Amino acid sequence: MVEKSDHFDEKKKRILDAASELFVHFGFKKTTLEDIARRAGMRKPTLYYYFKSKEDIFSTFVRMTAEESSDRIRAAVKKEKDLRGKISAFVKTRYQIMREKKSFYSVKDDILTELSPMALKEAEAYFQVTVDILADILKYGNEHYDLEIESPELVAMVAVAGLGGIDQAFLQYANEDMLEKGMDILLELIFRNFD
Repeated sequence: MVEKSDHFDEKKKRILDAASELFVHFGFKKTTLEDIARRAGMRKPTLYYYFKSKEDIFSTFVRMTAEESSDRIRAAVKKEKDLRGKISAFVKTRYQIMREKKSFYSVKDDILTELSPMALKEAEAYFQVTVDILADILKYGNEHYDLEIESPELVAMVAVAGLGGIDQAFLQYANEDMLEKGMDILLELIFRNFD
């Protein structure tokens, strides 16, 4: 027997899956609640049982994507035993996620600028989580490798912001091989300072 919460979660997931496909393909403005309901195999009033609005659906999608991504990054970093491995895992896992969700990352900023502060808040929270993960790696480097970084949080914020710019450039102008080579070059530049 399927419990109510399982049924609720399954329907909510169907809505989010349908909406994410449409947002990525058509953009936020062109996607309607009717489109989402049709794609999910439901009627429009059913959407309102699970979500307040189209913005709420998108904000939830952004939050879920961010949570999944940050969990994967944390897990990859945790597996590594040394500083180089942790930094490599951070960078490579971010790029792997970006590659897997390329369509989402390609349109995310455009969609977010169209939305209410609710979705922007979710995106900013993800940015902060990735900054925190990198700051923890840098603190580890200070403790175990004498990096002597005065403000790991500030360095991490600048690095994640810079990686975000690189992400967008690769998404727009690079193919998979260029992305891989670019990532290796970036890591090589970072590790030159460790020797």
